[in-house]
Amino acid sequence: MTTIKEALRSFYEGWRSYLKSIKRYARSKIIKISKVGGSLGAFTISFVVVLVWAITGPYFDYSDTWQLVINTGTTIVTFLMAFSIQFSQNRDTKQITMILKSLMKQNEDLRDQLAAIEREMDEDD
Repeated sequence: MTTIKEALRSFYEGWRSYLKSIKRYARSKIIKISKVGGSLGAFTISFVVVLVWAITGPYFDYSDTWQLVINTGTTIVTFLMAFSIQFSQNRDTKQITMILKSLMKQNEDLRDQLAAIEREMDEDD
């Protein structure tokens, strides 16, 4: 017979595993979105969409709905890309930090130079 504590532990471990799998899936999709979002193809598609929207202005008599379409679309894309860009920057920062730490372990002069640069930056603030 299982106790409540064992049942809760089992539930917690299952839930934790589920969240980890969602995190891995989301991470892989965000990485792909970041790569595609910064490509020439994405820029071209965006440019064509805005061009078609502008050309259709007279057809729709520059109505409020016509304006709402582009406003809503750009707001959604901007909102999603902001998080995608932040995720990519955080990843890059972690990688650069790891590389710098590795180099600093190998070279004491480099460590002293980086410390001097940090002190100068702190003095400028």
